[in-house]
Amino acid sequence: MSAEDIVTAYVTALPPGVGYERVRVIADGDLVLLHGVVHGAGPVPLVGFDLFRVGDGTIVEHWEARTPVVNEPVGGRSQVDGPVAPTDHDLTAANRALVAGWIDRVLIGGDRSVRTEYVSADRYVQHNPEVADGLDGLADAVAAWSAAGRRLRYDAVRQVVAEGDFVFARCEGDFGGPVVFNDLWRVEHGRIVEHWDVIVPAARAADDAGA
Repeated sequence: MSAEDIVTAYVTALPPGVGYERVRVIADGDLVLLHGVVHGAGPVPLVGFDLFRVGDGTIVEHWEARTPVVNEPVGGRSQVDGPVAPTDHDLTAANRALVAGWIDRVLIGGDRSVRTEYVSADRYVQHNPEVADGLDGLADAVAAWSAAGRRLRYDAVRQVVAEGDFVFARCEGDFGGPVVFNDLWRVEHGRIVEHWDVIVPAARAADDAGA
């Protein structure tokens, strides 16, 4: 049984009344990422990421990050819509390297002058419900967050999962307090063109690890 099959079996064995809407699956060695929506676990649906590490035919480690579904996002797109299946599998290594550079030089290093070396200047589709499309939309959101006391800062990368045009990174940082950033990017023609994310408090992420 593949790592993806093991994870699929796990998420289908949910308590009565709880449903899981799987949107994306990204597999990279012993790591499998699910992106989807949980229904029935609370008063509103929860969108998020589940990252699993598989070994010896079983799940041995699990991290999760969930946030309520937002019905009126700034950019007009839902938190999960967009392309679903990974493509361009032969470019996995190159896309992983591109996203690693984006995180290291821009998100951690703070060098905004090189943003267009990594992100498409013409088309950057945003699924964060507080952010509009494009690099200008991202810059405007970062400025608004900072003015509200939520300065965005990435400090360290913890896991990276890449398959084809999709690259996911789990990073530690600060966003008005210690957080874990869970970011999924899609790469096309050597530039990042799409982004989904869930940000959770670091304490909660630590509690969820290994569940």
